Formats: sequence, C-alpha cells, structure tokens
Amino acid sequence: MKKKVLLTVWFKSMATIAVLGLASSLALAQAAAIKPCPLNPADLSKAMGVAFADGMAEKNPFGGMSCTYKSKGDAPAFKSNVSVFISQMPMQGTFDNMKMFLGPLSTKYEPIAGDADQAMTVVQAPSVPRFPSIVYMRGGQLVNMHIMGGIYDPATRISVVQDGNKKLLALPRVP
Repeated sequence: MKKKVLLTVWFKSMATIAVLGLASSLALAQAAAIKPCPLNPADLSKAMGVAFADGMAEKNPFGGMSCTYKSKGDAPAFKSNVSVFISQMPMQGTFDNMKMFLGPLSTKYEPIAGDADQAMTVVQAPSVPRFPSIVYMRGGQLVNMHIMGGIYDPATRISVVQDGNKKLLALPRVP
C-alpha cells in the first residue's frame, strides 16, 4: 500500500514537472517570436527633442507587432512625457479593408501628396481629441504610428498635432 502511494505521488510529480516544462517552453517560444522594435531610440530623440528608451515590443492582436517607446523626460512640444507607438499588421486586401483596425468609421485619413508609401495623417473621430497619428503601407504591412500623452493647449492643439505628424513622417520607415 505504501509503495502504491509513493508511486502515485511520483507520477503526479513527474506530470506536474512535464506540464510546467511545456508551459515554460511555450512562454519562451512566444517571447522569442516577438520581433525586436524596429526604430532606433536615437532617431526618435532627434525628431522629438527628448531622449527615448528602447521600445517595448508586444504581439499585435491583429497579427504583426507593436512597440511603445517612452520618453525620458518632457518632450518640448508636448510639455510632458510622451510615448511613440508603432504597430505593423499584414495587409489583408486594400487600405479600405484594413482601416477598421485603426479606429471608428468616422475616422478620416488625409493623404500625403507624393508619398511613396501612401502615407496618410489620421484625423480622429469627432468624439476623440486630435493627436499626432499617421498610417502608411510598406512591404505588405499596414504601419500605424502615433504619439501618446502630452499636454495640449486648445488654442494650439491643431498646430502641435500637425507638427507631431511631420515628425512621425520624418522617422525611418519600417519594415
């Protein structure tokens, strides 16, 4: 009887170890599957006038990847810390098919004349205060970039957003 109890405990222990090992392997594989962030913090720092930390990569729920880069101080134009967010999703048809992943139907997209990647500035839905945001298509990917955070004066918000969009458009393109 004592031998049977010991065998049962041993089998349960081995099963637990096997399950924990498998879960650990899956977690490492998933972490390895997330590509490193594509932008260099120095490029962000040059564009925004404040130092940025390395990007924090995440899997994008729609496929692809996303990264968030946080400033290491107040960005001058935004009078506070900001984050630059970038996401890439595999293109599934046309931009019109993909824009549902970017915001409400009332979101508008203003094309940038002559842009090789068909870049557009994003004009948020009327219920959302405007913030710098661009999208473009490159290498079979839909790329969305925007600046999060900031303290906006209502009188200058539009000009700050337009200037932020120019800074995003000037960053190196990915992929």
